Amino acid sequence: MTSSWGQFKILVNRLAPTCQISEQGMARELTTFEMVIPVTEDSELVPVRALEQIAENFNFEDKAKGQIRMAVMEACINAKEYALSPGDRIHLRFQGKAEALLIGLRVESFVPKDKPRAKPTGEVWNLKLLRSLMDEARISYGPCGVELSMTKYLSKTLTQAG
Repeated sequence: MTSSWGQFKILVNRLAPTCQISEQGMARELTTFEMVIPVTEDSELVPVRALEQIAENFNFEDKAKGQIRMAVMEACINAKEYALSPGDRIHLRFQGKAEALLIGLRVESFVPKDKPRAKPTGEVWNLKLLRSLMDEARISYGPCGVELSMTKYLSKTLTQAG
């Protein structure tokens, strides 16, 4: 069975009648860009260049744009080091809201059942550096790979003005 958008709105209205959800409002609230890059030399430059335009659309200050670029480049380089084989792919998702840019990075690596892989520590991913560049950075591990989530908020002066 599947659900439709209409069924979702009915459910929300029954659970929280004061909430008004519209399809158009949901689409404008969150803008999402996704890409998949190969684990190859200099592949991190592709999402960094795309990110420059995305950050521009969300009115980040120049310093924040530079920090976001550095964080994405560092995260992609670390992801390439984590990958088990050159055939692995790095999945990136950039989501923009009025107050923040959320970045998700996932590396799916095939791990043979007879050779479990140890989780790399935060130092491998250089979380200290990523946290200094971004407002939030966290890493999670699953049976097939690793996911890094980072968030950069617009400066307080921009959010107060808008």
